[in-house]
Amino acid sequence: HLDTLLRENFKGVKLHPRSQQIDLYEDHDWVYEMISERGIPLLFHCNGMEEISSPRPMVELAKRYSNLNIVIAHFCGLDNKAFEYAKPLDNVYVDTSLYSRTLKIKDLVKSGFDRLIYASDAPFDSPRASLVKVYESDLNPEDKEKILYGNAAKLLGLD
Repeated sequence: HLDTLLRENFKGVKLHPRSQQIDLYEDHDWVYEMISERGIPLLFHCNGMEEISSPRPMVELAKRYSNLNIVIAHFCGLDNKAFEYAKPLDNVYVDTSLYSRTLKIKDLVKSGFDRLIYASDAPFDSPRASLVKVYESDLNPEDKEKILYGNAAKLLGLD
């Protein structure tokens, strides 16, 4: 079924561990291998407050599957330590939805983590409000462009 969707320009897969009751510590290798082989990203809903949606197993998957591009949604579930774990992994991206005011986007970029992707989590958050967070940050124009377009274009093969 995935190949049929890819022929229709489907660009990725999203897993929501809590809603779908997926334990990321269990063996789902066939899923990760199938996605990795097709070169599409895997986005995970993340909520740092719940173990089932914690970013830690997502980072562990990225270590095991270096060819699998993983997007951790919701600013790593506001788990600031997740960025430390993800930083050395070139295949981990983080979206800006539910961006944390305690960890500024500029601080992440300055620390060397520059694989951020704009996201709004609409309808739960306003796309406009999410854009304002990036536009009003004190990032330079090149970094803003990467967050708002460049990183996603690279990830999705649109560059």
